[in-house]
Amino acid sequence: MLHAWDIYGLEKATIEYFRLYDNKHRNPNYDFPSFKKIVEEKIEFLGMVKGTKNRQYRQFKDTHRRLSRRDKGVPFTRMPLTIESKLTLYTEGPTDAIILETAWRKLYDDEKPLFRILPIEIKPGFGTGADALVDAINSHREEHGIAIAIFDNDTKGIQAYNKLHKNEFVEVDNSFKVCKERKAAAFLLPVPEGKEKIAQLEKLWIENYFSETALNSKTDDGNGLTFEYKPRVHKEMIGNKIGCIQML
Repeated sequence: MLHAWDIYGLEKATIEYFRLYDNKHRNPNYDFPSFKKIVEEKIEFLGMVKGTKNRQYRQFKDTHRRLSRRDKGVPFTRMPLTIESKLTLYTEGPTDAIILETAWRKLYDDEKPLFRILPIEIKPGFGTGADALVDAINSHREEHGIAIAIFDNDTKGIQAYNKLHKNEFVEVDNSFKVCKERKAAAFLLPVPEGKEKIAQLEKLWIENYFSETALNSKTDDGNGLTFEYKPRVHKEMIGNKIGCIQML
């Protein structure tokens, strides 16, 4: 079934499976079950019988995941599960994390992200999320997994990005920095087409990825997409300000 899906595509594999192998009496008022779901359940049954560490089970599981992602256009379809389970993308604040998580769902529906997306924890003594983020990446350890920091392409983000330990983080193609010993990396938000002037002013936040049309759109009730910075009191972050997004 996985081979047919891989070679002939999901639609043809589904048609052929139900034509040749599915002889169950079904209620005509109900849709046929999902071919992807059938394959997944067969793989999970194998895992239940032979154990989830069984080589054949893991191979089938990886193939199912790769094909499902391929059909939805998800990049890095061959990334090993062992890497995914250790990979975390850290942002400067909760707004960025919400936007990225929402973007993933819009693009890839119910497909599980390739990595965790978490805002960095702002502790006392750090004025901004960028300051806290660069400190966390500079002190990251291999045993804590693989960490990738995404900095806003603004004045504070650029300053923080340049504070990454120069004797440890190697810049690659002027676009990101990597420290293999720490299993850590970082990059500034890339500049999308049409946003070059904002980047030159060092004010390119992830919110600027929205088009002007989207930012200015309103519902019949006059509501729209707004970005606000509100003080948020927490026992570990009293007095700090955290960016938050409101979908009204």
